[in-house]
Amino acid sequence: MQVQNNSEILKLWTELPCPTPGNKMMLQYLNTNLWVFKSSDNSFGFLITESLGELKSDYKNIIAKWNPQFVDKINNITLKNCLVIETNKQIDSKLFCNSISSLFEKTDKYHFFKTNELDEALRKMEEITLKEAVAYNEVIGVWGELYLINELLNQTSNETDKLEIIDSWEGVESRSFIDLNIKSKKTIIEVKTTIEPVRTHHFNSLNQVSQNPGQKGFLASICIINDDNGLSCLDLMKSIESKISIQHQSIITEKIKIRGEVCKNNKFHFFLNQSKDMEFFEFNEVPKPSIENGVGKIEWDATLENKKYLDLNEKIMLLNIMN
Repeated sequence: MQVQNNSEILKLWTELPCPTPGNKMMLQYLNTNLWVFKSSDNSFGFLITESLGELKSDYKNIIAKWNPQFVDKINNITLKNCLVIETNKQIDSKLFCNSISSLFEKTDKYHFFKTNELDEALRKMEEITLKEAVAYNEVIGVWGELYLINELLNQTSNETDKLEIIDSWEGVESRSFIDLNIKSKKTIIEVKTTIEPVRTHHFNSLNQVSQNPGQKGFLASICIINDDNGLSCLDLMKSIESKISIQHQSIITEKIKIRGEVCKNNKFHFFLNQSKDMEFFEFNEVPKPSIENGVGKIEWDATLENKKYLDLNEKIMLLNIMN
């Protein structure tokens, strides 16, 4: 399949069906030696053919490899001497596709791309992808917080109780370690959200999974998938606002100021992963690193796949905590 208009590349790539495992769905850019492709996991990549040189530099979040041949089994095409560019899982494929638009600004439809041109483009791309990776991860984190707040509000009818849920989100004047602190119920909830197929979450501090004496602490683990038909942070924010009376909207406005404008992001849309429900884990079920005297800042990843979470009745009680 050949791309005739570079402004349509993202649209055409998005509309490509996912191939079966082990295959690639290919698009050729004009009549050049540049091809873009979609893998079976819906990831984006591109390559240039007839390239005998390696890239001069290594790039964060970008994987480059040279293959003597690249086979498109679907269209029965074999491309030779290919320099293949993909990203790691931290970069959203649509972001990556957008970020290389400068690479496609060629008026010569027979242009022959060279390795040094890719190096120059990838240097620019690296700056973009590093920023976008941070922004994308922040959106994912906020989406999970908003989703849980919206679910709690769905189970709460009293306006005063709804306001307490909103007020429990973040600190009064600054970001806090724990996402939700429902003081009247002596309950704190840390929200972690991931787009990975495994229920693994990153922690920046032991304070994120620690409670004071007399408190109950839970980790809300939310697994989501990127889907254009899903909900954005803005969608969830509007749903939350619709559940609060007009005279109390200023409380939500102040919370958005604390959490940031990312709460209004409408670029990325997600659904819950149907194979992994939102689950709640008591803090003592979350794996933690061993600590020795003299250790400073601690960050770690914890996998919760085989850890005990609240049963259905306990989960329902927690979601109905204000009743």
